[in-house]
Amino acid sequence: MKKKSLLRKPDLYIRHFKDSFGNRNLASKFNILYIFIISFFMLCNIIILHIFYNYTAQNTITALAMQNLDAIYQNVDTSLHSISKISGYTMGNSVIQNYTSEGSQTDYSALMNKQLRTTLYLALESMPLATSIFFISENGHYEAAARYNLPKMNMTYPCETNWYEKVKSLHGSPLYTVNADNCLDFSDGERYLSMIRLINNTESAKPVGYMIINIPLSSLFTFSKSTKENYSDICVMSSNYMILNFSDDILRSHFSTALPGEIPAYQSLLLDGKRYLILKHYNASLDWYYFSATRYTSYFKEYIPFLLIFFFTMLSCMIAFLLIAFTTKHFITKPVYNLNLAMKRTEQGKLKPVHLTKYNDEIGSLQQSYNEMISQIHSLLEAKIKEQKLLRKFELNIMQEQIKPHFLYNSLNGIAYLIKSNQNNTAYDLIISLSEYYRESLSKGSEFIPLKTEIHIVQNYLKLQKMRFQDIFEDIYEVEENALSLQIPKLVIQPLVENSLYHGILPTGGYGIIRIRAYIKAEHLMLHIFDDGIGMNETKLQSVLKSNIDNNKKSFGLRKTVERLQIFYESDTVYKIISAPNQGTEIIFSLPLSATEDLTENES
Repeated sequence: MKKKSLLRKPDLYIRHFKDSFGNRNLASKFNILYIFIISFFMLCNIIILHIFYNYTAQNTITALAMQNLDAIYQNVDTSLHSISKISGYTMGNSVIQNYTSEGSQTDYSALMNKQLRTTLYLALESMPLATSIFFISENGHYEAAARYNLPKMNMTYPCETNWYEKVKSLHGSPLYTVNADNCLDFSDGERYLSMIRLINNTESAKPVGYMIINIPLSSLFTFSKSTKENYSDICVMSSNYMILNFSDDILRSHFSTALPGEIPAYQSLLLDGKRYLILKHYNASLDWYYFSATRYTSYFKEYIPFLLIFFFTMLSCMIAFLLIAFTTKHFITKPVYNLNLAMKRTEQGKLKPVHLTKYNDEIGSLQQSYNEMISQIHSLLEAKIKEQKLLRKFELNIMQEQIKPHFLYNSLNGIAYLIKSNQNNTAYDLIISLSEYYRESLSKGSEFIPLKTEIHIVQNYLKLQKMRFQDIFEDIYEVEENALSLQIPKLVIQPLVENSLYHGILPTGGYGIIRIRAYIKAEHLMLHIFDDGIGMNETKLQSVLKSNIDNNKKSFGLRKTVERLQIFYESDTVYKIISAPNQGTEIIFSLPLSATEDLTENES
């Protein structure tokens, strides 16, 4: 029995899921399907991108690291070869050879010492990377030349050094060591690569002295420095000592005890959460090991095209599914939802025809049947509603006629200028704003519109005005979220904003601000229209508040807006004006929420 119940559990879960999904509304069902399909495509794209990205990143970083390591090796080898060649010419110089021929003497003339120093300085000038050069005789006498600070000699005779026998065994070939194997004291704290060569007499071929050329490691390997954007660290070792260590503490610590010959030529390491590609190159002539450490994340910019392809693919899928969702919502779910909502309103006594579709499909048939069912009941109220609409539209048209002709003319002239000057994108944007402005102003004959739509009308209006008055004013909106859906008589704010612009800011000849605020306070919708223009003194303010200025064109928009609101809300105290010269003007409306709801119901 237990086994049977366990086997039935998946069936129960599936049945429960089917019932839960089936009982949802159509919009929810389509949303779930779209989310599932989009998520599936996103997952597939992410997996494909991850595989392709890792493969390409590995190949690219390897190629870049090998190129970087080869460039360092070639540059160092070329630089040292050039210095070695110049030093060979210097050792054969007649001044040095003459000087060494007198090597058996204990004293050297001041003239010969001066000539030797001059020769060393000339040799140093022909080696840009080198900072100092020493000539040391067998008896310990030396002369030197330096670009900046001359290192201090820490030895008495060459035979006392650790490199003496090794240099003699090379018969004039260069020996490379760090800081001259501590025979020189460099006071600047810099590490130097020292090239030490045996000088033979050209006539007798006997050893007569030694030449030491010092090259700062920072100059020799300056091209290996790394940045955070393109990280590539370098390490150079010989079989016996460290020449140049990694600059990264993590890499330095990891390779501190490793023998260079035992490190693989190619390896990928994960150190402290960071992944590195390590490449090695051996220079047999110098007995040097070059190591390159490249962080994988350092070449992220190289893969931006792949990410763009990914996002483009995802965006295309999203757009395709959104189009499908929009089509489904437009033709199926939204009409069905609106029809269902209309039926529920009918049960509450709110009779209103529905406009679901203009096509004669199944939805259109349902729409026609529903409208015919309520048309007879609705006809008794239709005459009164039309009469109220005509009365209100008559007052509203007076205001609209004040702004339509000149505003439309100026806007179209400005757009025509933009098109002539090939500013097509800006012209297109302004045409859309102009069309939205008139479309929302007309609002299909509706007397009341949401505050959000009214704000949008003002934004489009000021956007078009900015085309004419560039850099003259700024519009600021401080509207609470819970006030956006409230219904108000349309074109309440726009005429006042027009007054603020033309009669407040423009007369100042300077830059101004128009601020619009909306919030709910004590069961009232509060609207503030403020400008920091020329303002008004008390006398002019009182004249604006009186009815005898109806014939004054400058206050036409303000007076008609105030009168409309007084009629709608049946109150003379719905507004307040605050103004002062050179401080601007603020108009405040206090609209009762209960009256707004009642008027909205009557309008419907």
